[in-house]
Amino acid sequence: MIIRALCVAIALYAAPLAAQQAKPMQLDMANGWTHQKSGLRFPKEIKALPFSSATQFADGEWDVSLQYSPADQSDAVSIYVYQAAVQDVGLLFAESRNSLENRKQVYRSVSPLAPVAAFTPPGQNNASGLRVAYNTEGAYKSTALAIAPLGRDWVVKFRVSSTTLSATELDARLTDAIGLLGWPEDKYKHVEGIEAQNCTSSLPPFKKAKRIKADGGNALLNAIFASAISEKADEAEMDAEAEEQSTSRYCRDQSTQFPFGIYRPDNAVDRYIISLGDSGRAVFVEPDMASMLLDDSDTKKGTHYTIRMIVPGVVETYATHDRMPSPDQVVSVIEKTAPESSVGRGDDDKTINLDAGAFK
Repeated sequence: MIIRALCVAIALYAAPLAAQQAKPMQLDMANGWTHQKSGLRFPKEIKALPFSSATQFADGEWDVSLQYSPADQSDAVSIYVYQAAVQDVGLLFAESRNSLENRKQVYRSVSPLAPVAAFTPPGQNNASGLRVAYNTEGAYKSTALAIAPLGRDWVVKFRVSSTTLSATELDARLTDAIGLLGWPEDKYKHVEGIEAQNCTSSLPPFKKAKRIKADGGNALLNAIFASAISEKADEAEMDAEAEEQSTSRYCRDQSTQFPFGIYRPDNAVDRYIISLGDSGRAVFVEPDMASMLLDDSDTKKGTHYTIRMIVPGVVETYATHDRMPSPDQVVSVIEKTAPESSVGRGDDDKTINLDAGAFK
C-alpha cells in the first residue's frame, strides 16, 4: 500500500510537473518587490523579521514564495502567491490544514487557538479568506495558516511559525503580515470563505474507461476550451462570473479511497477533481464538451470524459474516455501517455500545442 501511494505521488508530481522543482530567486528587496503577474507587493521586512530568501516552483513566476526570518530561523513568515487550478479557498485551505496538522515530524501535536475564521483581505469587500492559529509541541511553539484569493485565479498563502511566541502572539503577527503586503485593487467579487465540507453523496462505482481514438477536431476543440479557462475577463464579465461562482462550492469526497484529496463541485456525481496537495495544482475529470458539441454518433451511447491537468502557467488535456475513469486510472493515463494538447495560461501566452504522438 505504501509503495502504491508512493508510485501515485511520483506519477502525479514528477512526469507532467517537472517545472514544479524549487529554484532560488535573486531579488533586490531594498525597496520591496512586486510580483508582476498578480500585482502583489512584498515589503523588505515583516515587522522585525527581515527578508531572507525567495523561491519559485514554476518557471515564469507562476508560483513563488518569499520567506522572512532572522539568521537563527527561530521565527518565520512564508508567503506564497500562485496561480491556482481552481480558486476555491475552502478547498485549498482544507488541503493546507490537513497537511499542517499531519506533519508529525515537525509538530508532535497541534491545538487550534480558535475555530477557523474568515477574514477580509485588503483591497476586497468581503471575508473571502480563511485563517487559523495553533499552539504546537515539537520544533515550534506555535504556527498559523491563512489563504486568500486574489484577482481572477491567484491565491496568496501565509505560513507563520515561531519557537518563542504563543499562538495568540503569532496570530497577531499573521495579521501584521497580511496587512503589510501591498494588495492591488481587486475588481473580482470573491465568494465568502468557508472551508470545504464532506460531500453528502457518493460517486458511482467505477468501471474501466476505454480511451476514445484520437480525433484532431476533438483535440483542437478541447484545447480551445482549455484556452478559455485562462482568458482574462473584462469588468462586465467579472460581475457575471462572480455571481455564478458564489453558487458553486467544492465538497470533499469520502467515497473514494485515494492518497490525494478528491473534491466535487456542488456535490456532483458526474465529475471530480484530484487536488495535488495545497499547491493549487489539480487534475479535472469531467464530461467532454468537445464530444457533445461535435455530436459524435458514439457520444449518444454515453457521456465521454476529459482528463485535464491544470498547473501554474499551463493547461494539459489528455485523451478522451468513454466513461468517467477512476482516480487510479487517471494516474495511469497521466503517467503513461502524453497530453493531446497543452495551452499557456498567461495573458501574453495562449499558444496551443497539439501532440502529434498522441494521435497514433
